[in-house]
Amino acid sequence: MMDEKHQAIFDNFDDNPFKEAFGRYINMRLARGEALGKTSMHLIQKLNNLLAPFCTDIITREMVDHVFRCCADDAGRVSQDLFSKVKGFADFIAITKAESFTFNSGYWAVRKANRRTFVFTDDELKRIIDAVDSYGRESLRAKAIYGKACPYPVLTRILMGTGMRIGEILALKVDDIDLKTEVITVHDGKNHVSRWVPIDHSLALVLAWYIEARKCTDWLFPSEKHTGAVIVVSGVEYFYAEHAFKEAGIGMHGGEKPVIHSFRHTFITKALDRLIKGGMDEHAAIPLVAAYVGHTNINDTYHYLHLTQEATTDFNSRQGELEALIPEVEGESYEW
Repeated sequence: MMDEKHQAIFDNFDDNPFKEAFGRYINMRLARGEALGKTSMHLIQKLNNLLAPFCTDIITREMVDHVFRCCADDAGRVSQDLFSKVKGFADFIAITKAESFTFNSGYWAVRKANRRTFVFTDDELKRIIDAVDSYGRESLRAKAIYGKACPYPVLTRILMGTGMRIGEILALKVDDIDLKTEVITVHDGKNHVSRWVPIDHSLALVLAWYIEARKCTDWLFPSEKHTGAVIVVSGVEYFYAEHAFKEAGIGMHGGEKPVIHSFRHTFITKALDRLIKGGMDEHAAIPLVAAYVGHTNINDTYHYLHLTQEATTDFNSRQGELEALIPEVEGESYEW
């Protein structure tokens, strides 16, 4: 249920046939554990007020077009947050009002968001793996500091194979890795969310080798200076920007350059793509992926749906499960 802060904003919603439904919609999202801050509440209020002139309790295509015309920029685009909230509320209404308008893939494609995301191609992911493996195998500095167990090839595979945030990965301790059940436990992640992250068997094998080779007893990625702390984020960011991405020959995409967080963007996009291609409805796939990657607000995951729309036309593949994105590691040795 809404607390006093949510209720205070909701009380200022314009009265219209949708106000009660917006109240149920907000309570539903809060009950699912989503974080609805002041900005989100005011955006929902704006949507409610824009719908006020329409004397109906269903969503029509005309109403959606009206909202977007009122909020679009000069290029005819709307913010991703507004788009997600309009779509989310329309889907909510359609649960009880079958005749209500719902978004299809074509409509989503027309309303491209003005927020860009860098997503690696499969070939780029392979080139990054080759670059970091080469660094661990051939760099004299890496050998002098880490011996045969350079952390970057392992760190890269976790980024690719789980979509975890870099801060969550660097905060991992050996005890957070359950190699028997092949599950990583994230403690107190972003927005204070803890969760379990199942991993692919090949990643579990890499982690088992690394932990043994590095003799890790506390932190999974201890500082190279042996201070009892972990590798700092700035050092990792520098490695990928100045070495891994450059060695892999990856530059700008549509005005955006790759960063560590691009691994997370890539994982979420590909996870949605595989689930939808496997036959799962997008409305079922999004909460599943959101829970896996630790999104407290499901609209954060909706941002990636426009990148996977072509998958909704292809239902020939019915594998129906989220496959790991990391490449298999061949051979008996995991030395780089």
